[in-house]
Amino acid sequence: MAAWLSEKAGRPVQFDQVRTRWTRRGPLLQLDGLRIGGGADGGGVQVGQAEVLVSLYAGLLPGRSFTELRLRGPALALRREDDGRWAIRGLPLADGAPQADPLQYLEGLGELQVIGGRLDVEAPQLGLQLRIPRIDLRLRVDGARVRAGARGW
Repeated sequence: MAAWLSEKAGRPVQFDQVRTRWTRRGPLLQLDGLRIGGGADGGGVQVGQAEVLVSLYAGLLPGRSFTELRLRGPALALRREDDGRWAIRGLPLADGAPQADPLQYLEGLGELQVIGGRLDVEAPQLGLQLRIPRIDLRLRVDGARVRAGARGW
């Protein structure tokens, strides 16, 4: 299973424990101690607990992902850099890893879902600084474009 996830992610994927159950959409893998990256370069993201849904039928539809990576309760930060690009922070990086956008590590695993997270938004150039205490969101990388949908309260 780790080899299959590593192939999808395009980097090493490791986890401490996996539990599985079947849903109407396909198998759900509940992973404890999930780590993505961390190969010879020593980098990587320490995800912790996550779920991977293998959606058997959705992958047959155009523009839909075969897999979904679900994170529950992360505290994320969305920051607008001086050059106008946006970066997401909040997933702990491995010791000694360079600061990186976690989407680079997660995009190969399909659609990313955050359930019950918190989001801090900072855009100093726009005079924007806010906290959304609870947010559910979906992110899908499509080439150079990131598609997102969110609900916050």
